[in-house]
Amino acid sequence: MPAGPDLPRLPPDPPLPEDPEILRLLLRWCEIQSEAIRVRLAAIEDRQRAAAAKPAGAGAGPGRGPKELSEQWIVQYTIGAPRKPMLVHTPDCGLTTGHTRPITRAQALELLTGHTVEACGICGAERHLGVGSP
Repeated sequence: MPAGPDLPRLPPDPPLPEDPEILRLLLRWCEIQSEAIRVRLAAIEDRQRAAAAKPAGAGAGPGRGPKELSEQWIVQYTIGAPRKPMLVHTPDCGLTTGHTRPITRAQALELLTGHTVEACGICGAERHLGVGSP
């Protein structure tokens, strides 16, 4: 893909170290970043398809905000092997880090009510999903 006016041009032969171990580390980092980009892109495209398929005016009832309507929640996984679900975040939580993937509202509820993971204490996923202590 040619660089546009907003994209920086890379030199034809970017400077890379001669150390094979460092090159393998850089390659692994790029693979991890590529997977994160693929997951984010898939989530955005899913939301766009869902928004395009939704009839105008559908969904919002009295007292229902955008978080209750969203089907895209986020599960964050532990670091290392094996990766296990660790936290559930709201769709717009800005504190998600590391290995994450989008999940449905039903999956988020199952994880939280099954006591297999905790909710993010900052974004209030439990509160928005209606689970936890009254």
